[in-house]
Amino acid sequence: MANDTKDLMNGQAALAMDDALEGARRATGNASSIAPPDPEVVATARRRQFSSADRLRILTLADHCTKTGEIGAL
Repeated sequence: MANDTKDLMNGQAALAMDDALEGARRATGNASSIAPPDPEVVATARRRQFSSADRLRILTLADHCTKTGEIGAL
């Protein structure tokens, strides 16, 4: 009786393994319909770089802002 249960479990495991392998074969067998990756390299954004003179000018203008929203407008 124990052998029958063991054989049944092994049979079910084998069927599950066959289904898994069949799915894998099916997925790789249709590789021709998959588009190749685009070799174009997307440009990455660069941060702005301000000179020391520009930084000093911007900070001076910001120091003179007194009303609400003026720094945002600057």
